[in-house]
Amino acid sequence: VVYFMVTKQMRRIVLRRLGTLEYGRCLKLQFELLEKRLADEIEDTLLLVEHPSVYTIGKRQKEADILWTPEELRKRGVAVHKIDRGGQVT
Repeated sequence: VVYFMVTKQMRRIVLRRLGTLEYGRCLKLQFELLEKRLADEIEDTLLLVEHPSVYTIGKRQKEADILWTPEELRKRGVAVHKIDRGGQVT
């Protein structure tokens, strides 16, 4: 548990160190935690996590925006995930 200052008052936050976690699994966990937080079942939570190499593709982008071929991505161990946000490939 970590405490931090928000507008001159201390708030409690749960800090979870996840280590390295695949992007898709982590995204699923984030949505699960969001539902629990919105239902007031858990406290504010901060996830510290590192992902293996990954590209994310927003709603308006195309896989063609990634310059490597799918074969090259696999060879290099880079995952690609389509996600529900705007923006460019990151």
